[in-house]
Amino acid sequence: MQYNISLSTLPLILASRTPLSATSDLYGLQVARDGKIYVAESFSTPYVGVVNSPNVQGSGCNFIENGVNLDTAFMGNSCRLGLPGFMQTYLKIAMDVICTSTAAIENNLLDEVGIYPNPSADEFYLNLGELPQIEISIIDNTGRRVKATIVGSDEHKFGHDLIPGIYFITLRIGYQARTIKLVKL
Repeated sequence: MQYNISLSTLPLILASRTPLSATSDLYGLQVARDGKIYVAESFSTPYVGVVNSPNVQGSGCNFIENGVNLDTAFMGNSCRLGLPGFMQTYLKIAMDVICTSTAAIENNLLDEVGIYPNPSADEFYLNLGELPQIEISIIDNTGRRVKATIVGSDEHKFGHDLIPGIYFITLRIGYQARTIKLVKL
């Protein structure tokens, strides 16, 4: 979806919504040094989408769904639902922007949640600390959700039923989320 955020009111911005892709598996977006916007796609593709002309509305923005192949050597590379955090470096180098205050930065409550041991041949323990409850979902390396639940105890055991492999557990509380890579031996 593309929105014209230069419009003056929220209803006008929402009304400017223009679909650019029929694919629902589009995730993280990032502006790169070349001025293009790169779009993380699902686990099932080695491609990253590219918005070549982000300031042009509609199809003129030249969105290419399979714009960059991350796996030209057929090694199984993909962006895994996210992109690297290069935006901060870009702002510092290219635009000389320096964050001098943390007043507007809110702490992610999930930063204190611990999962151990990792890797594990048996179970994993999720330590919620002071949090009353969180939503968890476990995704396997093919992008399939293998478990989704809400946990509300100080310490929660899980993973004894997982087969060996790599998993991603996403923790959510309100609008905050954190994803952790798990290795089941």
